[in-house]
Amino acid sequence: MLVLLTFLGLTVIVHSSDIDCGRVPPSLWCLNQNLAAKCNVAEQCEAYLTKSKGQKLQLTLLYETLCIDCEEFMTGTFYHDIYLKYGSKVDFELVPYGNAEMDKQGNVKCQHGKAECEGNKYEACLIHYMPEPIPFIRCIELQLPKVEIEKAVRKCYKTFKTAPHVVDQVTHCYNGKLGDQLIKGHAERTSAIQPEKHLGVPWLLFNNVSLKSAQKYGNAFNYAIDDWYVQDKENMKLLFDTIDESPEEPKMCRNDNLRNY
Repeated sequence: MLVLLTFLGLTVIVHSSDIDCGRVPPSLWCLNQNLAAKCNVAEQCEAYLTKSKGQKLQLTLLYETLCIDCEEFMTGTFYHDIYLKYGSKVDFELVPYGNAEMDKQGNVKCQHGKAECEGNKYEACLIHYMPEPIPFIRCIELQLPKVEIEKAVRKCYKTFKTAPHVVDQVTHCYNGKLGDQLIKGHAERTSAIQPEKHLGVPWLLFNNVSLKSAQKYGNAFNYAIDDWYVQDKENMKLLFDTIDESPEEPKMCRNDNLRNY
């Protein structure tokens, strides 16, 4: 709002100090109690901060085993800059399905062929039975696609000295109905993400939210922690906080069916 004042024949323009919430990005509303009250969101902000304070960020990774971009991301940035650095603040969910398609009969067609379907199912079983699967999955991805999935798994069993009963559980899962059921579950999980469908893999969800604009956090996870992890009300930041030097999105294997999404 502009106010015109006339003094000694001169017109002076004075800017109003009143805050117009319609001109303030919603991501800033909860950063200050007075601003939250002014924008009529104090109750919602208080509820969010109270519920989220100290809660781990839920990070979901959609991927497929023979996608080169997935392999590079999972063995590099995801493992070193996310899992090792921020693991204490994050709950991880791995969904090995990616750009695969399932028909009405339950048959799955994977983007990189039958070998990828086998890899997805093997890793689904490993994730199901291993309490801390990410280092093991990285061990496998470092070997693919140079070696077959079963050979890669056997090598990782030796590396991690996996308990025999876990090896048996994973083997029965892969060769039995459970493996197929897990893949069906991953297919449903992938197709149900919202509000935006994945355009390729690797693809990240933050607290179950799927956004193309959030994929940049894959290469700069410290910003994701700043924006999503609520430590206390004083230093809290929100999702759409402006980043001066916005990171690039990770490279991904595109979903051909959604290229024009």
